[in-house]
Amino acid sequence: MEILNNNFTSMYEETELEAFVSEEAELEAKIINLIEHLPIDDPLDSESEKEQEEIVKIGDAIIGLDNLIKYIQQNDLEITSSLIKELYSLKKYIIYLCNESKRQAILEEFINLMV
Repeated sequence: MEILNNNFTSMYEETELEAFVSEEAELEAKIINLIEHLPIDDPLDSESEKEQEEIVKIGDAIIGLDNLIKYIQQNDLEITSSLIKELYSLKKYIIYLCNESKRQAILEEFINLMV
């Protein structure tokens, strides 16, 4: 009797597994079918998305900060002086980074000339 129960259980598990696999394959086929019918002419990959972002130059960033500070001062927006100081600090930091990148470029140029 025990052998019969084991065989029945085993057959039931196999049938259940086959049904699950079949159902999963059917779902996969539906998903693939949906994807194939999507109206995407030119799909983007992760690199293409990054290329479309406009690059802000350092000069533009500094001018933007200057304009923001002027706007705040002219319109009396009740912004704390500590925030204005932080904006000036940010501007100085951007200028510092700009100068450092120029120094690095000059150093690399010099090294390339020596080689």
